[in-house]
Amino acid sequence: PHSNYPIVDTGDGDVLFGAIGKNQLLILLEKRVFDRSANGLIEVGSNRQRFTPLVQWEITHRAYPKYPSINDIHINDDDRECDIDLRPYAHTAPYSVQETCSLERAYNAFRTLGCRLLIVVNRYNQCVGTITRKDLAPESLDHHIKDD
Repeated sequence: PHSNYPIVDTGDGDVLFGAIGKNQLLILLEKRVFDRSANGLIEVGSNRQRFTPLVQWEITHRAYPKYPSINDIHINDDDRECDIDLRPYAHTAPYSVQETCSLERAYNAFRTLGCRLLIVVNRYNQCVGTITRKDLAPESLDHHIKDD
């Protein structure tokens, strides 16, 4: 389990839309913000869209520091058929690197930016993976290098 997850826009060629934190996801599941219409868009202007959150930011911030546990959240079979529109809750400028990025550059990004997750994208800005701090630990690198 990670602390952040990438969000891709399936309606736009699976390009990276942003990222969302684990605690935010848990709150959305606890509040049951399932989008049964599969369309949380509001038209504002000619081509601009604004996403309407079903849970306001104040509610998510009130949960700090005692976020719900995944073990306390119950999802029924009907809920499993629904979506949650994560776009209103997304951090739309997450740290990312190109899939051709060097190991040194990724390592330096973690050290200088203090991030916990780097999203790896291809030249079309489609998410192709993630890198965590643990992935860059010497033990993990040794394991992956030996496997190749």
